[in-house]
Amino acid sequence: MLPVALATLPRYLPVILLHRFHAVQQVAILLALLLLAYACSPERKASAALPTIRHHLKYRLQSLDPIESVDEASAIVLNVLHRRLYRLSTGGRVVGDLVVQEFLNRRGVELELAEAHFTDGSLVTASDVVFCFERLQNSGRQSWVLSGLKGTKALGPRRLFLQVQGGARTWQSLRSRLTLPKVSIYSKTQYVANGHFIGASPFTLRENSPERVVLESPARRVEFAVLPDEASRYFFFRRGQLDIYEADGVFRLMPADVGEYEARDTDGMAVLYGALVADGGLLNDRDFRLALNRAFDRQNFCDKTLLGGCVASEAAVPAQMGGGLPTVFMVQPLKYHKPLPRGYILTIRTPPDRERQNLARALRGLLAEAGVAVEILVLDLPTMIRHSNERRGGIYLFKWLVDYPHPENFLEPLFHSRNFGSGGNRAYYSNPEVDRLLDKTDYSPAQLRLIQNKIRDDAPWLFVGHMRKRHYLRRNAGFQGEMGLVLWDWKAYAGRSGNI
Repeated sequence: MLPVALATLPRYLPVILLHRFHAVQQVAILLALLLLAYACSPERKASAALPTIRHHLKYRLQSLDPIESVDEASAIVLNVLHRRLYRLSTGGRVVGDLVVQEFLNRRGVELELAEAHFTDGSLVTASDVVFCFERLQNSGRQSWVLSGLKGTKALGPRRLFLQVQGGARTWQSLRSRLTLPKVSIYSKTQYVANGHFIGASPFTLRENSPERVVLESPARRVEFAVLPDEASRYFFFRRGQLDIYEADGVFRLMPADVGEYEARDTDGMAVLYGALVADGGLLNDRDFRLALNRAFDRQNFCDKTLLGGCVASEAAVPAQMGGGLPTVFMVQPLKYHKPLPRGYILTIRTPPDRERQNLARALRGLLAEAGVAVEILVLDLPTMIRHSNERRGGIYLFKWLVDYPHPENFLEPLFHSRNFGSGGNRAYYSNPEVDRLLDKTDYSPAQLRLIQNKIRDDAPWLFVGHMRKRHYLRRNAGFQGEMGLVLWDWKAYAGRSGNI
């Protein structure tokens, strides 16, 4: 049979090849059309033509609601995605954003808004601002942001009145807080109609997946790779796949291409601490909390374990903001003379970054010397925040990132009892005297020392220090300066200062 088949093959081979050719040709044409359609699509052409800045997020973006902006990822993204009445310049000054003029009087302040549009083309009006402010005030969360604001009223499409209690002193503080992502201005109409947060910056959200977040404007594209692992972030950086890279831990000392990148260090923009949440055992006892703080060698930990990535401190407010305190927690063995609860295990919760895992291990070794059993739970940040919201007892290793450069931004959210949990007070610390002082303080050096000494005497935290951040910024990438989380500013591209 084989010779017969081979003999007839020449007769049928042209037909077989012709059919095979037509099939391959059809597939090739189809693929070519698909590629052409993709290449010619508006989104593809826009993306290909746009200059792109590539950054990273340490955790996935959890929410697009500005009110829920309580973590680093949301603060970074929403700072770009939305505009507010005021903003921080790249030099750290509070300047007008949606505001072009302000008139302060004894009752409050009258504002004139810029002629601005949301990304759906509608005008930004005073009623949008009133809606966003009232929604924040009625949310029951983040109450400290608008403290001192007693009322908001639209006087016209672009005229707004803010009733401020406390005059110029309160307004100065409130003005700074109005730069926060939580006070972003979005379209009232779009939110009421479909729950969307349509902002007034040039950027719109193109993608929000577990792997990346993409923002686009008519002139620029911003891509955030979601990289929880420090080694992955460094790998992306070394391969030139990031324009902004925050180096943590040992990666601060790893090689970098100084010809391509500029290293920039900033101190005191975040405080590293352990929130000591009552657990029915040792953490309920002030004497134990004080003993733990006295035994912890924070200076050695910051200088050696964290390789200089932290400035040791017993205060929440950085020294350069007038918040430095003299050292009183002299290092000594952990002494606790009361009997330990039967079967007691102290739980330490930490995110997966190396810095805080190292801190957790250092604490476990310190507590072991006193005979305290410890379990360490390494959790993703959203799970850790959920445990904190549920007030599960233990030590929570958190960082508080400053939103605006003022002592209030550390003390009010972190220690006032009205800000339990998601408001920032993760230790659930309550002292009526401290509350009263915070409500009336002028944040003078004497007041700062008084408040912080009272807090330190209660030891609601394990005080560690203030993080020294190192960012590598790609040279000539089109962003300017750095202030807290604001590594670059979209207004710099538009050439508008926004100063008032």
